[in-house]
Amino acid sequence: MNLAELITELYCNLIFLIKKIAKRNNLSQSQFFCIYAIPSDGISQSDLAKILCLDISTLSRNLDKLIIKKYVKKKSSLLDKRKQKIFLTDVGNKIYFNSLNDLNKSLSELYKNSNELQDIDSIINSISQLNWLLLKDRYDNA
Repeated sequence: MNLAELITELYCNLIFLIKKIAKRNNLSQSQFFCIYAIPSDGISQSDLAKILCLDISTLSRNLDKLIIKKYVKKKSSLLDKRKQKIFLTDVGNKIYFNSLNDLNKSLSELYKNSNELQDIDSIINSISQLNWLLLKDRYDNA
C-alpha cells in the first residue's frame, strides 16, 4: 500500500470514528468539526468556512442548527456592527470537551488493545509532522 492509499484509508477510518463520537454527543460530523474549529476568542464565519473548507452557505446551515441547540452564539463586532463573530456557549464548550474526551478515550483503547502499536509517542510525532507539512502546504498554496 502506498502513502496516498494509506492516508485515504486512514481518513475514512477516522471519519467513521468521528461520526460515532459526534452521534454520541448529539452532533453531526460537520457540527463536530464546527465546534472543534471555533477558538475561545471567537471567529468570523468566513474564516471558519476557510478553515473547514466549506462554502459559506453550508457552514451557515450547520451554525443555524448549533445556534438552535444553544452550542454556538453570534455576537456583533464592537467596531463594525455588520460583522459578527461566532463563539461557543458554555454548553458548546462542554460538548467540545466531551467530544474530544470521547475521541481520546476511543483512540487510547485502540492503542491499548493492539500489540502492534508499541510506541505511541513515535506515532503522535509522525502524525504531528505530517499534519504540519499539510497545514504549511495548505497556507502556502492559499
